[in-house]
Amino acid sequence: MFRCDATAATGWGHISRCLALAEAFQEQGWRTVVAGCFDDSAHGIIVSTGSLARRLAATVNTRDDAVCTASLLREASPDLLVCDSYAADRQYLDSLRYGPAKMTLFDDFGRWAGYPCGAILNFTIGSAGLAYQPDGRLLLLGPAYFPARKRLRESRKSRPNAKTAPTERILVALGGNDDRGLSQLVLAALKPSAGARDVRVVTGARNSDADMIGRMLSGFGHDSRYAHGLPDLAEEYAWADCCVSGGG
Repeated sequence: MFRCDATAATGWGHISRCLALAEAFQEQGWRTVVAGCFDDSAHGIIVSTGSLARRLAATVNTRDDAVCTASLLREASPDLLVCDSYAADRQYLDSLRYGPAKMTLFDDFGRWAGYPCGAILNFTIGSAGLAYQPDGRLLLLGPAYFPARKRLRESRKSRPNAKTAPTERILVALGGNDDRGLSQLVLAALKPSAGARDVRVVTGARNSDADMIGRMLSGFGHDSRYAHGLPDLAEEYAWADCCVSGGG
């Protein structure tokens, strides 16, 4: 069972990496359930991967959520619980301990002295230098543990070598709904060479400045476009020579 949220507020980074791990578990014969507060697009993507989606009304680390998730754990009795949320704190994670289920936590920061879980997965570049205490738990640290989506893995097999020609196709995928306007800053930086390049901008939810992004992209090559809510980025990665990325 995976516990994470996927809304315009949280973005899709957490659900994306949870689904990557769920797909890998399914390849090994496991059944997977994803429980959380989802928007309609995210719910459809969860179902399309073969996982059972269980919608919860409350987001991570709220009293209502702790009660609902604990009830769901008693009902489903999973062998493994994977939690992924920046909102989760130690008290919340303690409340999810149920029966024999082991817990794995996606973590990016190493902010606690101890973690109430059996394994920590942190695939960021600097994770090996964080002060994680083993304490008998499994530490999966560094980019070697990056959870790639199934279609992305398949795409890499069909395109093993990156192009050595000048970069002509650029993907801008900054995660979530990019409410800080970073995509526009990247487009502005690329503008001096706009005519020679195709640029695609992708966000999880529709960006509030989507019309502005569209106008900015009109100055780039004919294959430029803005998209949101894609089921995965495999085709976009296969298309691109370079990716400016952030988030999930």
